[in-house]
Amino acid sequence: MKNYLKLVPISAKVHHKHSKMTRICITLAVFLVAVMFGLADMYLQGITQKEMQTSGNWHYQIASTDTKTAVFISARPEVEVSGWHNTISADTGYSINGKNISISAQDESVFENIFLNKVAEGKYPNKENEIAVSSSLKKSASLSLNETINLLCPNGKSMSFLVVGFLDDEQAARMMSGTEQIAAITVEGLSSLTAFSDSYVTENYMIQFSRLSNIPNVIKDIKVQNNISDEQITENLSLLSIQGQIAGKTSVNQIYQVALMLSFIVMLTCILMISSSLNSNISQRTKFFGMLRCLGATKKQIMRFVRYEGIYWCKAAIPLGLVSSVFVIWILSAVMRMISPNWFSYMPHFGIS
Repeated sequence: MKNYLKLVPISAKVHHKHSKMTRICITLAVFLVAVMFGLADMYLQGITQKEMQTSGNWHYQIASTDTKTAVFISARPEVEVSGWHNTISADTGYSINGKNISISAQDESVFENIFLNKVAEGKYPNKENEIAVSSSLKKSASLSLNETINLLCPNGKSMSFLVVGFLDDEQAARMMSGTEQIAAITVEGLSSLTAFSDSYVTENYMIQFSRLSNIPNVIKDIKVQNNISDEQITENLSLLSIQGQIAGKTSVNQIYQVALMLSFIVMLTCILMISSSLNSNISQRTKFFGMLRCLGATKKQIMRFVRYEGIYWCKAAIPLGLVSSVFVIWILSAVMRMISPNWFSYMPHFGIS
C-alpha cells in the first residue's frame, strides 16, 4: 500500500454499519433538493409546452421588412428557425366553394418548427399551385384530397389549386386566430395569388432563437444593425417570460426562488444531520485514529482521511439520491396531471430535469 488513503475503502467496508446513518443523510439531502428543483423544472417544461401549443414556438416577429434583412437575420448563429409568415384575413373576400377563408403562407419549416403543426392527412404544400386546408373547411366546402379547386379572389378572378393536405383545426388556429376556415399555401403561391388581386397582405418575419443565447441582447443588436424600429417588432412575451429571457419578476425567477428557499432550509437541516452523524461516527473510532497518530500520521493527514472517507460515501449516496428523485418526480408529475389536468396536463411523463 503506497498511500495511507488506500485505507479508506477498507475502513468503509469494516465500519459499514457505523456509517449507515451518514450515507442515509447524504442520500436524503441530495434526494430532497433534486426533487424540489426537478419538480419545479418539470412544471416549467409543462407551461412552456402549453404556451408553445397555444401561440407557437417563436420569440419575435418583424413586420414591414425586406428580403435582404431577412437573409441577414437568418444567417445569425443565434437563430435556430426563421421564415416568412404572410397572411390574409377572412374578411378580405377570398373564398372556396362559397366559404370565406383566411390564408396563411409560410415554408414547411415555419409550419412545423415555429407553429408546431403537422398535416393530419396528405402533405404540406411545397409547390406554387398546392394548398392545404383546415378540417373544418374540408367539411363545410366538401373538399377531398387531390381535388383541384378554384380560389375566388375579391375582384372576381380565380386561381386553381390542388388540395394536397388537411390540417388539424386546433393546430391551424396557431397560425391565424379567430377563424377555423384556414388555407395554407406557399409564400410563392401567395405572391402569385395577389399578383392579379389587390389585397392587403400582412407580412411578418418569424424568428425562433436558441435558448442558450441572450435573446434580448440579440434582438437589440438586430434592431441597431438593420434600423428596425420598435413598432415593427412584436415579441412573444409570455414564452420569453417562461424561458427566463426577460429580466424582472418573471414566473421562472419566482418558481426557482421558492425552490431555492426551500432547498436552503433542507440543505441546512441535512448538513446538521450529516455533521452530527459524522461526529458520532468518528467519536466511536478514536482508537483507530489514535493508532494512525501513533504510526506517524499528522493532524492534517487525519483530516484529509476523514474528508476522503466522506467523499467515498458520496460516491454511492449521491447517485442513489439523484436516481431516486427522478422516479419520485415522475410519480408526482403523474399525480399532478391526474389531480388538475388544466394546469399540469403538459408536464412531461418521463422528463429529465
